Amino acid sequence: MTKKKYAMIDIAKYISALLVVCIHTFPFYEISETLNTYWIQTICRIAVPFFFTTSGFFFFRKWSNDKETNKKNVKHYLLRLLKIYLIWTVIYLPYSIYDYTRDGFSIMNIISYIRDLVLNGSYYHLWFLPALMTATLIVCFVYSKKGLMTTLKLSLILYIFGYFINVYAPVWEQIPVLSFFYAFFSNVFTTVRNGFFFGFLFV
Repeated sequence: MTKKKYAMIDIAKYISALLVVCIHTFPFYEISETLNTYWIQTICRIAVPFFFTTSGFFFFRKWSNDKETNKKNVKHYLLRLLKIYLIWTVIYLPYSIYDYTRDGFSIMNIISYIRDLVLNGSYYHLWFLPALMTATLIVCFVYSKKGLMTTLKLSLILYIFGYFINVYAPVWEQIPVLSFFYAFFSNVFTTVRNGFFFGFLFV
């Protein structure tokens, strides 16, 4: 049996990878700060959602009515991602140790690192891998229990919640009651750029 090839998706992935590089390198900054901002905040921002979407597409092509087969596929997929994530975590470990301890060592450094390892990435730009694993796990669980429409509705609710948390952060900090919950959320999650509030919808 020959594997179906998706040449246009491969090309789009390559272009998206270049867009991700642009986000971190500010290619037009010296030409025009305004152009650079618009380029990064509009065109380049489609790249990461695209990677989540294609990852979900290729994984869920294997989804079937056989629960045991689905469980085996999920386990295999997550373990493969976990191996990649752990390899890069080890590679960046010296940088992580430096970042977390340059202002002095405390038990909170360890707690923060464990939190980031699970939710936000063991190093800044590794966040995509735990986000993809988390989002895939949530989609599999909700979809298998409640179906497509419930999964879509829940993903939209969490995405909108994350959007408002992110965009209106200064507002929440000024409202007495909400500021407490916002501070709690920030301490637990740090960012909404994870598998719960961002990756879930696109996967």
